[in-house]
This record gives sequence, C-alpha cells and structure tokens, in this order.
Amino acid sequence: MIYILTGKDMLAIERRIAQLRDEADGGSGMLSTNLAVFAGRDAKPGEVLAAATAMPFLSPKRMVIVEELLERFEVRYDSRSANTRSDEPRALKAWQPFIDGVAAGLPPTTTLILTGKAGARNGLVAALSKLPDVAVEDYAELKGAELYRFVREEAALHGVRFRNGPSRRVLEAEDEWQRPSETDPAVLLANLHPEDTVGISNELQKLALYTLGREATVDDIDIMCGGIRDASIFNLTDAIQDGNLARTHAVWELLRLDGMESPQLFASLLTSYRLSAQVLDLLADGLNEEAIGIAINRKWAAGRQMAIRRARNLGPDGVRKAYEVIVGADRGHKQGDIDEPVAVDLVFAQLCLLATATRR
Repeated sequence: MIYILTGKDMLAIERRIAQLRDEADGGSGMLSTNLAVFAGRDAKPGEVLAAATAMPFLSPKRMVIVEELLERFEVRYDSRSANTRSDEPRALKAWQPFIDGVAAGLPPTTTLILTGKAGARNGLVAALSKLPDVAVEDYAELKGAELYRFVREEAALHGVRFRNGPSRRVLEAEDEWQRPSETDPAVLLANLHPEDTVGISNELQKLALYTLGREATVDDIDIMCGGIRDASIFNLTDAIQDGNLARTHAVWELLRLDGMESPQLFASLLTSYRLSAQVLDLLADGLNEEAIGIAINRKWAAGRQMAIRRARNLGPDGVRKAYEVIVGADRGHKQGDIDEPVAVDLVFAQLCLLATATRR
C-alpha cells in the first residue's frame, strides 16, 4: 500500500505516520529492522524502489518513508514573466522507472509513505494517484476557528486547562507595549505559533509542566510560549542605549542561543539608532511628544518618552558615531579582519561607552 501524505499540518502527518508504523509493526516489535527512511531532497529512485520491493525480515511488514519528496515535482512560476518555470518534467522523467516499478506492483508486505507539500499540478502525485492501492491524504493548514479548536483539543490531551481573562501581570512602564491584547489563552497561543501545529503541541507540553494542574492564563502563555527573540532584541537595544554592558551581554547570550548571528544583530542595532535619528529630526521640526509618538509608533507615553530621552542623550554626533561603530565592525568581520565574537564584544563596549559618555 502506498500513502501520499501532503499538506501543512505537520503534526497530523506525524501522527498518521506513527499510526501506520504501529499497524505495520503488528505488535512484533521488529519494524525498526524493516524500516527505511529517505530524505526526499537527496533520494534516488532506484534506492527507494529497491527498499520498497525488499521482503521484510522477522516482521509482517516493511515500511519505507521518503520525507519531503513531493516538493521536487512542483510547478513553479516565474514572477517576472508570469510563465511556468520548473524542473518538474526533468525530475519526473528521472523518477519514471520508480513509477513503473510501483505500477508493476509492490509486495503486499510493503507500506510506502511519501510526504511533502504538493499543489494541484504536482507531477508525481498525478502519476501515482492513478494507480491502485495508492491513497492520497491531504492535511491542510489549520486557520482561524479550526486552529483555535485544535489548540483547545491538544491542550486537553496534555492536561492543560485554560482560564479566559485579560493579562494582569506587572510590567515596567517601558515594557507595557509587550502586554498581549488577547483574553483567550488558546487564541494567544495560536497567534504566537501560526501554521505550526508541532510547535503548539511542544509548547503545551512545557505549559503542562509549568502550570502543574492549575488553569493557564494569557500571562502563562505569554511567559512560557512567547517568542524570545522579538522581545529580547528590544531589551538588548534598550540596554545598549542605557549603557548597561552587563545586561547587554546577558540578553545577547539568550539571542545567540536562539540562533541569532552577528548580521542580524548589527541590522537590529542600526534600526534602533535610525529611530533615534528620526526622533532628533522630529524634535528639530518642533513636534511635541504626542506627535512624535504617533510618527514612531510608540502609543504608550513611557515608550515615546524613553525614545525621546535616548535620542536627546545621543544627539546627532552620538548617532553618527554609533553608525560608524556598527558599520565598521560589520565590515571588519565580513572582510575577515576580526572574528565575530570579538566584533560583537567591541560593538557592545563602544556603544555602551558612547551612551554613558554622552549622557546628560
């Protein structure tokens, strides 16, 4: 039997594969010695066919899984010419012996699973779906009410109970903008991890350990399941412009562990100083605090006041020097004149020193 599992609901696909594995094992416990898994990007048709036509050893079934294979047979479009542009015909021709082999018949003891994202014109799906003993199962992306329902059902599986209500945890005035507007924990979790059912399930496992049976609120979701990078990059730029070197290094360590690299860091730093330059221009034009807040999208009084204070603290010369420090370190690292950790440390030290030297 051949199963073609497509779609963006990766958790549903994972669970379907687990179900098929259990069925193929038949309680023998020997499927692991009769399981072949291929990465679709590098899989060769002859190797997959050979694995699929082999007989099982001490097990009622043999299972062959080719992960993310279907993308290789997608039709793509050239946005510049509005014409189709795809390697699909060539890829399909290379896999024709595999298709012919499957059409000739696989052993009844074989379960073959092909996965990946496939559109309506996918060549491999079209060729195989015409054959007998081929099942095409589409696990579409969950959106809106369906996604919210999934979160609630998944939460129940993990023993997590939700309690609706607004966020009530104490935040510093400068961090008030980070407070979630959602009042339903399930909706907040879905909004934090759209299109990622696997991620939602993993977050609910963590939440179950964190709440230990009590009801989970939007604050619990925000603390345990929010994205660390978006929040922390603001914390990092705040620490730098306040001249707090110790806090800067602490936040950078979190971002670095989360996968951020120096190019992203330098780009974020430039953005923060670009904001200061914009504030200085607005002040020079005579705009008041409220008008500046609207222009820079800082609706909270504390947020716009802090942006104005930091811009005034730096002044035009300070902003220019900050740009020189960041651009110079980035160029030195890219040219191989300085290692990345040293470049980052120098930027932090120089920018924090600049903040304290210009403070008024």
